[in-house]
Amino acid sequence: MKNTGNFWSKLIPLIPIFILGLVLFLLRKRLAGVFVPVAVAFLLAYMLDPLVDFAQKHLSFIRNKTRLRAVQIVFISSVLVLIGVVVFIVPIVVSNVVDIIEKSGEIKPKISLFINNSISDEHTEIKRKLLSFTESATDKIGEKLSGVYNVASTFSLFGKISEIVVGGVTALVLTYYFLRDKKMILNGLFGMFPYAWRQYVSETANELGMISTKFIQGQIFVAMIVGGLEILGLFFLGVPYCVFLGILGGVSNMIPYFGPFLGAVLPVLTALMISPQKALWVLVLFLLVQQIDNHFISPKIIEGNLGIHPVTVILVIFIGQEFFGLWGIVAAVPIYATIKCILVRTVKLLVSNRYRSIEK
Repeated sequence: MKNTGNFWSKLIPLIPIFILGLVLFLLRKRLAGVFVPVAVAFLLAYMLDPLVDFAQKHLSFIRNKTRLRAVQIVFISSVLVLIGVVVFIVPIVVSNVVDIIEKSGEIKPKISLFINNSISDEHTEIKRKLLSFTESATDKIGEKLSGVYNVASTFSLFGKISEIVVGGVTALVLTYYFLRDKKMILNGLFGMFPYAWRQYVSETANELGMISTKFIQGQIFVAMIVGGLEILGLFFLGVPYCVFLGILGGVSNMIPYFGPFLGAVLPVLTALMISPQKALWVLVLFLLVQQIDNHFISPKIIEGNLGIHPVTVILVIFIGQEFFGLWGIVAAVPIYATIKCILVRTVKLLVSNRYRSIEK
């Protein structure tokens, strides 16, 4: 009993952390302006940290191989790339989205005409289901794109662009300091936990790092490569809006199992407006890119797997979509893996300490 009491007494130093977390959760809406830049900075720092390590170890012109110089080189290079994306890529994507919205009314009649001409009247039920699916799919795609356009218009109308710029600059500044002071920040966070918990925290952090490396870093890099391949393929096939459609396909690829199919729907429908043959070639393109991803890209970048059964993955994705929409679909699997890791290690620690107290 004495040992059990000692164990629970070790939790006392964690009470302020739990209280702080609860307060932050309750005030999350008011603190969104702070949370978002910090979260973006954390994600950027996490993505850039491997590049900093690589630069520090392998770039010969870095004096004395100092981390500060490596951070400066990687950070400046990343900012230049970001500026290039904002200046060259974003306007193209916005233009594509606006154009698709304006021409969305033409998509449904053309696809309906193709279905009516391709399927004989003997297969009335099949034709009816295809027409119904086409109408539903085009309406939903139009609603999503219109929503993005309306949000952008709202930002412009009420002067929210200035807030985005300020938030973006803040995130970049925080990213620089997160990268530069990585060791000090980690030591500070590690020191907040009781000494007896530090081995548990260290092991849990290592496993969470492995999860995030596999899913966050790996999936983002894979999405960038897949999106680039699809942009090039759509460009050579002469499909309009190739930049937007390729980026959409790359982002969709981050969704397990369903993502590649979801990412191919809009490009195929867009190509179908030109000709059925063009749509077939687009479908072949996406299948080919997916095979390249499965056999060459993902195995090289994402080592191993998260150890989650496919049925569990599917259920988690559906739950994420039900409660949080698109963001829930993208983030469902890594969040589930993170919660599972923490709970499993916590239960093992509690059971282990319980057995030790009984033996004593």
